[in-house]
Amino acid sequence: MKPIITLLSILFSGAFPGNSLRIVTYGHPIIENNLCHVFSHESKMDFFKIAVSGKSIIEGTVRLTINDYEGNEILNEEFPAKYLLGYALDYDASIMDKEDFIRKRVADFFNEENFHYPAIAKDEIFDEDYSNQEIWNDIYSDRSAIGFYY
Repeated sequence: MKPIITLLSILFSGAFPGNSLRIVTYGHPIIENNLCHVFSHESKMDFFKIAVSGKSIIEGTVRLTINDYEGNEILNEEFPAKYLLGYALDYDASIMDKEDFIRKRVADFFNEENFHYPAIAKDEIFDEDYSNQEIWNDIYSDRSAIGFYY
């Protein structure tokens, strides 16, 4: 199975050992979370990491990375930390509430409920707005593929 990565899902197979959250009080990153588990190889662990860096949690930048068991980069995505807020809070929520929400999102980023077995459910219908038909068919046909949604 080849790893396939999209904005909404990361597909892989394997076990999910615990993750670790670290809040840094000085320097960068401000907050990070990581997880090691099987992804690109059926029995070797890859390293997943999400980190917020910058002058503040709300104005910071999120970097999501995946490195394989040999240290090769599989994914390196960067986006504004405020994207982690989504539509979960009122527009006029306090800065403290927004920061707390982002901290929680980072802490929960690799929770088991974000992983789906198989990656694409049998009754799911292809949506051309969010995927490529050939890639979707490849993933759909691999019932051992696991989806990671963020």
